[in-house]
Amino acid sequence: MYKKALKRLSKGKWILSLLVVTWVVYGYMLLYSLPHLIELANGMKPLDVLPTGYSSDYVRSLFLALGEGGRQFYLSRQIPIDMVYPALFIITYSLLTFYGLCKAGTNESLATRLSLIPVFAGICDYLENLGIVVMLWSFPDVSSSLATITSCFSVGKAGLTTVFWIVLLYALVAAVIRATRGRMREVWLTVACRTLAGRHDPKDHDKISCPCPTASGCSVRITLPPDTLSQL
Repeated sequence: MYKKALKRLSKGKWILSLLVVTWVVYGYMLLYSLPHLIELANGMKPLDVLPTGYSSDYVRSLFLALGEGGRQFYLSRQIPIDMVYPALFIITYSLLTFYGLCKAGTNESLATRLSLIPVFAGICDYLENLGIVVMLWSFPDVSSSLATITSCFSVGKAGLTTVFWIVLLYALVAAVIRATRGRMREVWLTVACRTLAGRHDPKDHDKISCPCPTASGCSVRITLPPDTLSQL
C-alpha cells in the first residue's frame, strides 16, 4: 500500500507544490518563532534545535529563562506550528526521496525503503514535541527521565534528518548524471545514424532499421553493427 501510494503521488508538480508549503512553514519557524524564543530565553537555544541532546538541568534553565510569557509562547506558538511541520516533512520528503531515487535508476523496492527515513524522522519530531509539551506543563517539576527520553528523540530526529539529506543529495546528483548520459547517448546515436546513412544507397533506405527511434534527427532507418552501441 505504501509503495503504491508513493508511485501514485510522486509527480513533479505535486511534489513542487508540497515543497513550497513545507518551506513556508519551516520559514516561519526559522525566521520568527525560534529566533523569538531564543531572544526570550536570553540566547539559550530551544530544545527543538539541539541536535546533540540536552540534560534535565538545561531544560529547567531554559524554561526558567523563558519566564511565564516565554513558556506560553512555546506552547501556543512554536509547538502548534511544529505539529504541522513534521506531517509536511514526512509527506513531502518521502515522496521526493522516492521520486529522486527512481529518477537516479534505483530499483523501486530500495527507493521505497529509503523513503521511510523522513517518516521515522518526522515520528521522532512528534515524540520530541510531546515530551516538550509535558515538561512545559509540569514545570517547575521537570522529570529527569522524561528529559532524557525527549533528548533521545531530538538526537534521533537530527540524525535521521542528516541521513535523509545525504540520500537526497545522492539521488539528485545521480539523477542529473543519468539524465546527462542519456542525452549524450542520444546525440551520439543521432550522429551515428546520420553518418551511416550517408554510406548507404538511398534506394535501400526502406530495407534497413535504426536502433535509435528517440533520435529525432534520423531521416532514414539504419541498422548499426552489433558492437556500435558499446562503442558510443
